[in-house]
Amino acid sequence: MIEGFETESLIAEAHVTYHRNGQYPLTHRRVTISGNGDAVNQFTVKVPLDKNRKIKHVDLKFLYTQNQQDLTVLLDNLALYVVPKEHSNLIEHGNFENENLFRFPTNSSSTAYLTTDTPISGEQSALINFTDFDVYSPFNHAYQFAENTYLNSLRFNGKLQMITGYDTESVIAEAHVTYHESEQYPFAHERVTLSNVGNSVTSFEVDLPLDSSRAIKHVDLKFLHFKNQSNLSILLDDLVLTVDSAN
Repeated sequence: MIEGFETESLIAEAHVTYHRNGQYPLTHRRVTISGNGDAVNQFTVKVPLDKNRKIKHVDLKFLYTQNQQDLTVLLDNLALYVVPKEHSNLIEHGNFENENLFRFPTNSSSTAYLTTDTPISGEQSALINFTDFDVYSPFNHAYQFAENTYLNSLRFNGKLQMITGYDTESVIAEAHVTYHESEQYPFAHERVTLSNVGNSVTSFEVDLPLDSSRAIKHVDLKFLHFKNQSNLSILLDDLVLTVDSAN
């Protein structure tokens, strides 16, 4: 706490929503932090869960009930850990220093940072319908990198299945990187085209070499479709972004 610590308290909360099944869909735990001045405090919120119920999402919150004045806090080293019921339902999360593997939510523009114990949310699967061709890419996940991140390369891979339009259509998987501004061209990208694979489940991999002397700003992970004869619908699964750090 950097302001208001003389009188105020901060509450850290983990709030879980189960999938609906007729039971109460929510559970949460809170930890109150107060009375320690402007010192750096560690906190842990542990939420016991019903392992027989499917988890939909978790909201990680900081709450404040005003007593006398405003409150300002600094947060660092935020991490979310899960204990799976079994390995098959574990949503993997990466350790940048050791694994360099990150799974990310789909159909969102959320931000994640390359730090140890990066919290992970969302799913790794999605259904995409290419029906509005005024939309360049109906799937575009923007992954924001921390300041002063330098990479040798990155790889975007996963599984894809065309469920309609596979007789005539093609789908393109693209990784599009934006560097921090300089006098040089700010973009780099690589694409892989998938076609003539029917409706089988197909693995894809987009490898993008990078200039390790330039700081990375963000990467856009996209799926594109150039219309030939019909609409196209695809299923995506096991989407992974892997980075090779230059540091």
